[in-house]
Amino acid sequence: MKQRTSFATGIIVVLGTIGLLAVHQSNSEQKSSVAGVCPPFYLKDEAGKVIDPVHNLDADKPYSPKQTCGAAGCHDYGLITKSFHFT
Repeated sequence: MKQRTSFATGIIVVLGTIGLLAVHQSNSEQKSSVAGVCPPFYLKDEAGKVIDPVHNLDADKPYSPKQTCGAAGCHDYGLITKSFHFT
């Protein structure tokens, strides 16, 4: 009787471990795909100059969402500023 209980417990542990590994694998795949949506970009100030706080390059300047996100090839800044949540 103890052998059957031990065997059943062992199978439950193995199946549980496999299930946890599968969940972890699918979460890892989701994170990598979400991170790939936007390419790396630099923050820019009102004049369009790069702000790089890591290298202390104009780190005291405020960033401009219009120059950073509204740059050519990025988001449609004019459309975003007309949205309900923006106004």
